[in-house]
Amino acid sequence: MATTTTAGTVKKAATQANSTATDVAGVVADLNALLAKLKASGQMA
Repeated sequence: MATTTTAGTVKKAATQANSTATDVAGVVADLNALLAKLKASGQMA
């Protein structure tokens, strides 16, 4: 498993659609969705 200092194997992250946000709340929601997908795939702790 990868750490912040050691390379490892991770799963591919799920696709995140391009943001169509028109306000800050929308951008926050899109960013949080991306972060959740990166964490679920093991690319981020």
